[in-house]
Amino acid sequence: MKLQSNDVGDVYARLPRILFPTDGTNVTYLAADMSLYSKTALFNSVETWFSGGSSSIGTFDPDGRHIPPLAVNPLRFSHGSENQDILFSQFAQTAILETPGGGQAFGLEWTPEATAGVWPEYFVETAAGLEAVSTNEIPADILLSETDFPLAEARGPYRSPISWNTPAPASMTNTVTLSDGSNVKYAWYRFVDQPSVQGFSWTAEEKLEIQSRIEQIHATWSTTQNFMQPPTGGVLATLDPSLFVTPPAGLEAGYVPIVIEQSE
Repeated sequence: MKLQSNDVGDVYARLPRILFPTDGTNVTYLAADMSLYSKTALFNSVETWFSGGSSSIGTFDPDGRHIPPLAVNPLRFSHGSENQDILFSQFAQTAILETPGGGQAFGLEWTPEATAGVWPEYFVETAAGLEAVSTNEIPADILLSETDFPLAEARGPYRSPISWNTPAPASMTNTVTLSDGSNVKYAWYRFVDQPSVQGFSWTAEEKLEIQSRIEQIHATWSTTQNFMQPPTGGVLATLDPSLFVTPPAGLEAGYVPIVIEQSE
């Protein structure tokens, strides 16, 4: 946040421009279809499977799903060492919303004074806190529109530590180019050999059991099926297509791709 005061002592502030997706009208969903799941949703069927029973297909059982009631709690933001409130209710208000598919969501309703999806950018200091104002309410001697918010600087390439070579990956190094132009190098590791689990100090027996279970899951569960109920509103986020990779022959079950380098 950038602050500036004028000759009469009025203090104005500016935030970086923040945009929110909307439903095409005046509504933004922040969290939709919030659910709680009991063991009957998935755990019990998987436990039975691993104990020698029939296979679990991985789909969450709707009987194990609980949809908690939602309540509106106003969003509160503060600034500075004195926790000065940032006020924006004349532009956007929190609300419990009904999704197109009949679900519930917590989100924002944009008021007629706002441009839907555009978070207030300018504020003026009042006794109650920093109150949002429109651009046409900014005095001519306040030059916050000329200030810049510098972007994060690149910090050079990422490379994994040499310790990731023990245990060694099970494949050669592969390279893909992402949509941002960066090159990502990755290799396939046996699940229990991947670097992120080395701190668990599993015994050899535990590794065999975990590896076996992961191989069962990979061989049985499809990568294209819906494991959870689809959202009742909105559009799911998408991923860079280059992030979808295919395991080499023989590594289809029980192996995972691990990024070991990313550079421009």
